[in-house]
Amino acid sequence: MSKVEYMVSLAETFEETGDYERAAQILHSAVRIKERNLGPEHGELADNLFNLGLLYQATDKHIEAERLLRRAYEIYTRSSGDTHRDALEAEQALKDLREEIDAYSLPTSPGSIMPGEKPRVWISQQAS
Repeated sequence: MSKVEYMVSLAETFEETGDYERAAQILHSAVRIKERNLGPEHGELADNLFNLGLLYQATDKHIEAERLLRRAYEIYTRSSGDTHRDALEAEQALKDLREEIDAYSLPTSPGSIMPGEKPRVWISQQAS
């Protein structure tokens, strides 16, 4: 198990026990390491961005969630196409976030999510 895989596993454990702040800190560190080691367009980085986005959504940090989910979606579509399972899952997460924001009139970031658009399971950390 690599250091990043261990960090992601540890973040999942903290998330499961309700320590979302600690989970987010660890997952954010894993994202920085993956981006530095694999580059800004790698599928494994997108997995971590997606998971961190879901965690932020679950803790009502919608602007951060939107930014991370959008970035994961863009990486997935560029690397695997917009019909790939991961791209479709990220697109659905963005739509779900949009519905949540609309339902509660929550603030969004400029240039918001996709037109027409809950925490879910983590994407496995398998190599893309």
